[in-house]
Amino acid sequence: MLPRIYIGGRMTYKYVDSNARRNENILSIDFTFNGDVTMEDAIAQIDMMVSNVDNDGDIEFKSYQPRMFSISGLSNLIE
Repeated sequence: MLPRIYIGGRMTYKYVDSNARRNENILSIDFTFNGDVTMEDAIAQIDMMVSNVDNDGDIEFKSYQPRMFSISGLSNLIE
């Protein structure tokens, strides 16, 4: 069973990746958008947010990569 950690009232699962090939830690985060926001627009918004980080030492990360975009069954974006 994965340990559950509560931070700020939110439950986050934490585990040790024994298959890791690099000394890097990965945090997966869900961003929630309105149902009319396309995947391309969502990625562009995150790109803009990340580009505004000033890297002054308060915020430290090496890279980011969008992995999955989940579309609501109620969205008008369903093709």
